[in-house]
Order: sequence, then C-alpha cells, then structure tokens
Amino acid sequence: MINYKLLFVFSLFFISLKINAQQFKVVDNKGTINTVFKNTVTTGTPPTTPIEGDVWFDTANSEIKIYDAAVWKKITNTNPLLDNIYTADGTITADRTITGNTVNRFNIGSFKGFFIYNTEYIDLRATQTINLQATNGVDLRSTTIAHENFQVKKQFIDASNNAGTNGQVLSSTGTVTNWVDSANSTWLAKDDNLTADKNDTKIYKNDNVGIGDFSATTIDAQLHVKSTDVPFKIEPNTTTPTGISGGQMFVDSTNGILYIYDGTRAKWLSVDRTMVGWGVNNANTGNEYLRQFNGAQSSQNGWRMIRNGTITAISAQTDINQTWTLEIRKNDGTIAIASLTITNQQGNHNNTLNIDVNEGDFIQAYCNGTNVSHPETLIEIAWRK
Repeated sequence: MINYKLLFVFSLFFISLKINAQQFKVVDNKGTINTVFKNTVTTGTPPTTPIEGDVWFDTANSEIKIYDAAVWKKITNTNPLLDNIYTADGTITADRTITGNTVNRFNIGSFKGFFIYNTEYIDLRATQTINLQATNGVDLRSTTIAHENFQVKKQFIDASNNAGTNGQVLSSTGTVTNWVDSANSTWLAKDDNLTADKNDTKIYKNDNVGIGDFSATTIDAQLHVKSTDVPFKIEPNTTTPTGISGGQMFVDSTNGILYIYDGTRAKWLSVDRTMVGWGVNNANTGNEYLRQFNGAQSSQNGWRMIRNGTITAISAQTDINQTWTLEIRKNDGTIAIASLTITNQQGNHNNTLNIDVNEGDFIQAYCNGTNVSHPETLIEIAWRK
C-alpha cells in the first residue's frame, strides 16, 4: 500500500519549485503539479513580485493593502485611531466628486470653526435659497457684485456704523459710503448743510419756498425769506464776474453797488438808476443848450459822471405839439451821442438806449429846433461794470 503522506513529503524534494511572489508549484498525491497562492504576507516592506489579489499587511504603517492594477491599495487600518479624515490631515491627488440624490442631505455642523481655502473660486448653487447666517454678522471682505435684485429688509448701515434717519440717502465720498441729507429733501436737520462739490445743488418745490418761521404766516412768493435779523446777503465780489444770463446779480466790493446783468444790453448795470435833466423856462427856445435845474446853461457846464455809466433812457416834454430834436452831447462836443425826435407832439421818450459814457465825462443837452415852448428833458443813467 502506497503511503501517500510519505509520497507527498518525498515529492517535495524532487519537484521544481517556482515561486512568483506568493505563488507556489506543488505536486499532489496523483502526481499533478498545481499552483498554490500564499495570499497573506506580513512584512514592513512591499513584496517584490506581487500578483493581482495579493494581500499585504504593512507592519511599518499598520495598514492592510491589496495589490490591484499594479499598485498596492489600502483596505483598512488596524488602528482605527490613525489615518482617517477625522483624525489626520491629507492631500488629494486628483479631482474628487461627492454626488448625492434628491432624498438625502449632507450636513456639516457643530464645529468651532469651518474653513475653505482655494486658489481659484468657490461656487455655491441651489435651486431654492442659500442662507448665510451668523450671530455676529456676515463679513464680505472683497468687492461684491449683485447680478440680480438686492433686497434689504432691515437697516442699511454705512461706513460710520450709522443707520441714517428718515429721508436721508446714501452718498459716496469716493472711499466710503455714508448717509447724508437728500438735496431734494423738504426738511433738513438742525445745522445741516447742502453742499455740492462738483454739480449744482437744486431745491425742488412744486409751490413756494420759504426760509424762516412761517408757522403764523403764509409763504406768498416763490422764494420768501422771513427774518428779524439780516434776511438776505450777497457776498461782495472783489472782481467783476462774467455775466451770461439776464437777471444775474452781484455786489461790487469796491463801491457796494448791486449790479444786475442786463441780458438785452449784454452788460452789468446797477440796479439803482440816476436821473439827470435840463430845461428852459421860455416859450421860444430854439437852437440852444438847455439849462441845468440851477439855471446854468449846459454849454457852460454839464453833469459830470462819477463812474462809468450807460444812458438807458431819454425823455422830453413841451406844453404844445411841436417838432424838434433833443440832442445829448458830452465834453463840449458838437456831435450828439444820443438823440430823441419829437414830431408834432408834446413829448416823447425812448427807454431802450444803450449809450456808454465814462467816468469823468460831463453830459450836456441841446435843443435842435425853433420856438420850442418850455422844454423839460431827462436822461436815465445806470452805473456800468
């Protein structure tokens, strides 16, 4: 009877043993050569010739690994306190994706702090809402762009930690944004100023605007100033401004005169006007200089201009219908600088004159006609800038 055990042991001395990693060649009791895997190795270094499916216990790192696709892949850790995402840091080597479904949620909570750092961007999207909430506030530390509507349900705090008051508007200073009083506001707080650094400041009101206490009276002008002190002031100018529109005003600091820009004559003229005149108490006045009111003939004298002026109007009157011409001359000249023709009428006037005279000129009047009865004349002079 064949002793199979002895035969098996004996065959171990004669078989050709070829080891490939954990693979062995053996002869069974029938003489057949079979391949046997020793699929568990315990060592501190990787096996040198592994094959697919080999298992290696890495004693150096306390890890169990399986040989798959030409690499050793970790199966688990014999020490659960080591090497997991909760107890150790790590670095991913390729893109990772966590995909859920419409049933389950993914929650991260109860941390002392939660940090996300990146070199590109963070994209948060939801089909409903994204809720950012913190007890001490949410800080946006960089320029923030809102591509859609922006809604504030409570207060809007400015750079000064100020929520503003009713009617104020947010205004940029170039570096920060603050609440300020609206230029269109009906009311201003005490001691507030309306300022305009670059643009005009306008006050819009459908009806009249009053400055002062009108609690017991009515605002009855488009601009109504009421005061028990100085109600209005125009700061005097040290130089003559450039007039561009009729009705503009300024006060000359050198003489205290209020000037208004005459849009028709295109010059600054004093609001106050000066009247000078001549006449003769004679029914047969003819071809002669008229007299000042003191009786002196204007051929011997004249009204001297104390500053630059403009003759803006002229008038003449007699006691009967007559025809003659009033001539205004200056500085003993015989050429009229202004004239007024009276044709078969008692009087005439012209308030559209624009005749400049200068400081130091003296003005004279001449009756060009015969038998003019008791002529009386006047000219209006506005001081000119």
